[in-house]
Amino acid sequence: DRVGIYTAESIPQLQLLNEAAGEAGLRIPVLLRLNSGAQFGMSEEDLFAILDRLEDYPNVSVEGLHYFAGTQRKKIAQQQKELEMLRDLFFRIREEYGLPLRKLEYGPGLAVPLFVKDDFSDTLSPAKELAEDLKAAARWADVTVEMGRFFVTECGYYLTRIMETKSVGSKNYCLVDGGINHVNYLGQIMGMKEPVIRHLGSRSGEIRNYALCGSLCTTNDDLVRDIQMNDPRPGDILAFANIGAYSVTEGIYLFLSRTMPRIVLYNGEQDSTMVRDFVKTSTLNTWDTVTDPIVPFSRVTT
Repeated sequence: DRVGIYTAESIPQLQLLNEAAGEAGLRIPVLLRLNSGAQFGMSEEDLFAILDRLEDYPNVSVEGLHYFAGTQRKKIAQQQKELEMLRDLFFRIREEYGLPLRKLEYGPGLAVPLFVKDDFSDTLSPAKELAEDLKAAARWADVTVEMGRFFVTECGYYLTRIMETKSVGSKNYCLVDGGINHVNYLGQIMGMKEPVIRHLGSRSGEIRNYALCGSLCTTNDDLVRDIQMNDPRPGDILAFANIGAYSVTEGIYLFLSRTMPRIVLYNGEQDSTMVRDFVKTSTLNTWDTVTDPIVPFSRVTT
């Protein structure tokens, strides 16, 4: 019968949780998510409408608030202002409703460097800068900091193989067996920015500028529009860094039914474990004519 804690983003979601908990004979802890200006969470008016009629939700216990405003937010003053707003809201609810809210789940959306012109000298600096404000928040609530990309971005590489190089007029192209269906850096915008890429197998040779392109049959498959490379050759491996929060999980991986990459866990020494082999997505995009026989068009009615 043990349950975790749930988040309700609207009045209908809270009603649904209340009904489901009642059917299961449970009373479940819930956080109310406050809207931050996007489609997620409920308005402050809806929040107080719930608090005005808590008796309508006997199967839930409102434990606190959830707030997340976005990602890659570089101005710490934004997060500091939000924490002040949330503190005032907690105290107002405690005073007006006698409801001892205890929990705050807060997503600061701290920025991480992704591209070669970014500052990688101290990737933890945003967390260090906000640390005292989070400590202060922990004095008036049990704070869970939702870090997301900030933690996992550096924990992964995307490996792709060079398949071909060629020159067309004055432009050089380096074509790989991956593409934008696998690689997705927030803010990259059609290959206009250059992520950190290691050329495994790089050799002494002429350094030239290349357009680094994937294998999809679309002119939009630009991984990097202009990158300097040292004699790239077919068979060489390119390792895209800082992609632990992106890659296939945010890419359009079913686009044109291309194969999804392997996933390998590596412990930093010699041991590695393949946790998923290649996945042919063409099988996910086809109609199973055995279990779902094709109906002749003439028999289709609307």
